Amino acid sequence: MNNLHYKSNLKDIFFNLFSFLKIQDCILSNKKYTDIDEETARESLKAIEKLSINKLASSFEEGDRVSIKLDKNGNVTLSKGIIKSIKAFYDGGWHYFDYPKDLGGMGAPCSLYWSAFEMLVGANPSVALYLFGSFASRIIHELGTDKQKVMFKHKILEEQWGVTMVLTEPDAGSDVGAAKTHAIHIKDDIYHIYGVKRFITNGDFNYPNNILHMVLARVK
Repeated sequence: MNNLHYKSNLKDIFFNLFSFLKIQDCILSNKKYTDIDEETARESLKAIEKLSINKLASSFEEGDRVSIKLDKNGNVTLSKGIIKSIKAFYDGGWHYFDYPKDLGGMGAPCSLYWSAFEMLVGANPSVALYLFGSFASRIIHELGTDKQKVMFKHKILEEQWGVTMVLTEPDAGSDVGAAKTHAIHIKDDIYHIYGVKRFITNGDFNYPNNILHMVLARVK
């Protein structure tokens, strides 16, 4: 196995972030990000580049050539190399990279998060799309009810849960505006969901002990 398919371009990322956009002046200078200066941002991205090249890209070929397995009970098993790459991301604590600082994360701004994701998905898109947990946890933190926050927010990160975004529909594809699935409120945080969803990316896999499915629906 080799990782020659992936050539990172950290120099270009640094140019866009610090020379063109100048996030050190317009974003990192904000009191919200006082723990992240330009040097910290650069070193973090260097570490993620190293992770991408050494741990994620190394399983790219295996992920392409070794099929996932679906048993008669509907359980999905990934190749050992893909699992190893996912674990390397979590072992490095990178799922806390963009999580709010006051909640125990590093609190990196979106510009750094998406720069990091650029490298992760470039090295191995299959692995990168399994790493949706911290993003979903932030959604729950910002939009969820108090009960949902207690139930899900920290467990997603601490127990490294899998998370999906259930968006695609037969007649709408991934066009959110054309989606017809709707939800009718029953009580508390309970809704009845009406509609058809399909092609749920990473809907099941054998790394986490739980997977949370965030369903996009119109509330009536």
